[in-house]
Amino acid sequence: MKRERHVNIPSRMSASKPKIGNLPWRMNDITLQQLFSAYGTVLGAKVVREEINGRSRGFGFVVMSTSAEMERAIAMLDGSVSTSNLTL
Repeated sequence: MKRERHVNIPSRMSASKPKIGNLPWRMNDITLQQLFSAYGTVLGAKVVREEINGRSRGFGFVVMSTSAEMERAIAMLDGSVSTSNLTL
């Protein structure tokens, strides 16, 4: 199975549930939700994890209440996610 290594937030992906990539290994569902909640109402946030050891795969998915909120979050966060802004 090939693992994705360097993936950023796609600018024109489905606004309902875009793939959010290049996440810090220590990020979890709660910190991902906190990160996006600054830009609107987050309905769901999920960091994808390895089945065997539970380690983050470095990407996840976020669902926001409107596509406008998602577009704003994407515009503000694309390429800027770092662990210094998170409560881990």
